[in-house]
Amino acid sequence: RQMCIRDRLYYNAYKDRYAEKPKFKLSMIQVDSRKKAESILERVKSADSFADTARKESIHEDTKSSGGEIKNWVALGGYIANGVGNSPQAWEAISKTSQGATGVVEVNQQFYIFWVHDKTPGRQREFSEVKEQVAADYQRERQEQAAQDLLNRTLEEQEVEIYTDKLLK
Repeated sequence: RQMCIRDRLYYNAYKDRYAEKPKFKLSMIQVDSRKKAESILERVKSADSFADTARKESIHEDTKSSGGEIKNWVALGGYIANGVGNSPQAWEAISKTSQGATGVVEVNQQFYIFWVHDKTPGRQREFSEVKEQVAADYQRERQEQAAQDLLNRTLEEQEVEIYTDKLLK
């Protein structure tokens, strides 16, 4: 009983750790010039198939053959693909697009257009869904704190002096 109350309090204090982020189903095209990216963007916004255009125009080796498709759903702020990583510029454009093409996004002197196929909203997972994870997180945190306390006590009792200026060199 006490564990359940303790775990519930821990969950309430750290609810954001147990929230599911929005997820996106994406495709992308990568090119090496803004002019080319803007031309492609106009074509896919008007009528051209994004997948066909990606197969023909994209230089992104991992997604080109699949029509630009990124196989897995990607969580907001997470790793998108090689070259893009978790670029804040890419995520800003993606998160503003409900469906269809983003604008041109520059990342590391490469130019990307993303296609948002679908997205799922984020949600707060209920305590009942994550109670085992909450209990494990609480236990791990307590163990880490106990180890740190023991180390600090030992250093103090042994009158150990740490010269941090020497450690950083």
